[in-house]
Amino acid sequence: MKVRICTPAAWGVPTLMLALAGCSGSGDDTVIDVPEDTEPAVLDDTAPFPEDTSVSTLDEEPDHTVTLIEQGTWSLSPLGGPYTSLVGTLTLIEYIDGPPDPQDTAPPPCQVEVALTGTPSVDGNCPSCSFTFEVLHQVVSGDLTQCHDPDRPFDGAVRRLGYNPSTGKIQWQQASLWFDWYTANQVGDQVTFSYTTTLGVTVEEDN
Repeated sequence: MKVRICTPAAWGVPTLMLALAGCSGSGDDTVIDVPEDTEPAVLDDTAPFPEDTSVSTLDEEPDHTVTLIEQGTWSLSPLGGPYTSLVGTLTLIEYIDGPPDPQDTAPPPCQVEVALTGTPSVDGNCPSCSFTFEVLHQVVSGDLTQCHDPDRPFDGAVRRLGYNPSTGKIQWQQASLWFDWYTANQVGDQVTFSYTTTLGVTVEEDN
């Protein structure tokens, strides 16, 4: 490939004249050889990416599981509402690696009874709930430290809970958001509720 550059014969010619003359041939033409670029614009790298060997296997199933069961009742008053008082109970049970053998009569490490008392919520009422309470949780029996559920209510905890009849859920307010928590059903002035799930867990083996 060649590039042609025009040079004026006399540098005294006015600049405007040179601009108009352009490459008219009034001066000597200088030809410069420019080597052609034969390198491809894109390099094709066919080398594969190295395989990540940091993890040899992935465990799809945990070695141990914990089954979490929470169930309870609310008793509301006065009868027929609007409700100004709530009393109830909550039972927490956990089973490691499934329910125990029927022959094993020993209670599981996590079996806790909690008494519930509630007063109507003044602030932050659940927008879709028929009633909202500030519910105090007080442990009656059992050891909560033996339970694995990270969301278990501790002794003395107060939670803002509301019953949503359209979804059949007890909702729990955390910060400014409401989350479905328990599956629930209201019959008259009684609400029954429950929650069950199974999670992977690490179990410390006895030495």
